[in-house]
Parts: sequence; C-alpha cells; structure tokens
Amino acid sequence: MNDIDNYEKNGVDNLIIAEYKGDQKEIIIPEGVLWIDHYAFKDNKNIETVYMPESVGFIGEEAFAGCTSLKYVHLSSQIQRINDRAFKGCTSLEEIVIPGTPFIGDESFKDCTSLKYIKVFEGCEEVGFSAFENCTSLECADLCDSIKEICGGAFWNCQKLNQILLPSGEDIDLIFEECFKGCGILKARLDNNENIEDEPVPDNPYDPIEDDQPV
Repeated sequence: MNDIDNYEKNGVDNLIIAEYKGDQKEIIIPEGVLWIDHYAFKDNKNIETVYMPESVGFIGEEAFAGCTSLKYVHLSSQIQRINDRAFKGCTSLEEIVIPGTPFIGDESFKDCTSLKYIKVFEGCEEVGFSAFENCTSLECADLCDSIKEICGGAFWNCQKLNQILLPSGEDIDLIFEECFKGCGILKARLDNNENIEDEPVPDNPYDPIEDDQPV
C-alpha cells in the first residue's frame, strides 16, 4: 500500500504533494492531486515506478531529481510544465513518453545516463536549455511538429544519438551547433547527407508498462 500522506492544502479541495520520505518502490499518485511540489521526491533511492493520474498538471523543480532507481514514469497528459531539473540524474530511467506537455524545463532530464528513447507528443512547444544533456545512452528522439523552440544544449553530449525526428520545416544545420554538440554519431550521419528527418521511427524496444496500470 502506498504511504503518500504528506499533502498541503491548496484552497479547499486541491492537493499538493509537498514531500515524501517513504521507502515504497511503486508510487501511485492519488487521483485529485494537482501539483507535485519542488523537491517532493528528490534523492529518494527506493522509487522505481511512478504513476500520475490525469489530475496532475504541474511537476516542480527537482521534484524527482536524483531518484537513481527510477525506471518508469507514467506522466499525466494534463501536465502544463515539467519544471527545471525535475528528473535530473535519474540514472536508471530508460525511456520517457511526454504527452503534449507545452514546456520541458531546463535540465529536466539532464544526466539520465540510461535513457535510450524519448517520444514527445503534439502540444509541446519548447524544449528547454540542456533538457537532455549528457543522456549518454540516448539513441532515438522523436519530437512533434508543434515544437517551436529547441533551446541551446538540449541534446549536448548525447553520444549515441543516431536518429532524431525534428519538427517539419526546421533547418537542422542552424540548430545543430547549439543543441547537438557532442552527438558524434548524429553529426557523422549529417555530414554524410543522410536524411534523418524522413526515416520511420523504430518500434520502441524497451517494452514500457501498459497505460492501463492503476494511477
């Protein structure tokens, strides 16, 4: 049974998870929670999976930073912002599916060194500075057409990145210097004039937990 019981009231019925110090491996955020506060789960070494209900609309700064055992996160499709460094240093996280969150904050997934696959759905507009920097295992990034800005350093030092699907119409040569420095494999393919944008997205080999898990 979950032991998340440290809430702060926001108004009458709205709930914030302010802090969690339990030792559960599986975290099921209760329905009705709107806000996961800054630092709420930071540096918890026990958490392996997190399920968020559709009520969650905000993930605070460093909310899950340093959760080094975290392998899987089911994000709410109602999240309006993943704040800065929210998942920084989650070194066991292997994939992340972002369901149309408008803003992915600065350094939000920086140093997630096991991350291999990311998928960003329509609705996202901005990928923040260094959002995926130093994700040294990242192989494929599938980005949606609604993205308007990919900020500097977003994919710096993603050494294994070999496939990225960019918003249609973007000039990859212009954003490369700012965003993809240190992506040696990707740069080699670009230098050889290989068309990266038009390649089909490979089947996700990482077998995520099904979406019908309890949240």
